[in-house]
Amino acid sequence: ATGTERVARVAERLTCDIVVNIQGDEPLLEPAQLDLMICPFMEARLQSAPTSARARARLQSAPTRPEPVDAVYNRAQSIEAISRPEPVDAVSNRAQSIEAISRPEPVGAVSNRAQDIQVTTLKQRIDTVADYQDVNVVKVVTNLRGDALYFSRAPMPGKINETTLREFPVYRHVGLYAYRREQLLAFTKWDSTPYEKAEGLEQLRFLEHGVSIHVVETEIPLIGVDVPADLARVKQILSHK
Repeated sequence: ATGTERVARVAERLTCDIVVNIQGDEPLLEPAQLDLMICPFMEARLQSAPTSARARARLQSAPTRPEPVDAVYNRAQSIEAISRPEPVDAVSNRAQSIEAISRPEPVGAVSNRAQDIQVTTLKQRIDTVADYQDVNVVKVVTNLRGDALYFSRAPMPGKINETTLREFPVYRHVGLYAYRREQLLAFTKWDSTPYEKAEGLEQLRFLEHGVSIHVVETEIPLIGVDVPADLARVKQILSHK
């Protein structure tokens, strides 16, 4: 089973609308990165509320101290408080819940299409040709609205060198996800797709079924442990903390 399929099994037991996939191979994960993925869904929630309630929620939200990241189940329960429909007069009472996941840094291209967002993930700019050419570094390209066009292990886009790398944005995919619960459960009903198999990247199953993945840029460093070299790098970083 893929990581997404394992998370979906957990989501079947939950009543929340938003589920965050926290992988055990991301030991340097920062709570702020989770906030970045959740904010697009929060924008959708606030946009659906009346203006007065939306204003109150925004005024009362503020950056907070980082929270511990334990498990998908615990995180999903905390999101549940802001994911179910509720009376308009209850929106302001939810301000503290909104505060808990308010963004610590600008989200960037969160569009007016927030209500249509089904899946979110992160990207980080690549600054070396070695990473650009590394097949263990998954690359992502997006459209002007911030939705993924494709993910690949191959160098993408093409014809990048040390000079053009500074001129054109090239991004690595950070393998964290947030989903609407129903979309996550739908994923498990689909068979593996051709490009998913070719690239060995399960997120392509969403794209091949016409489901957009909204990609938010983060400047917070994150190293996934996918190969022995990654583990050695993480150990070195942790030894200096």
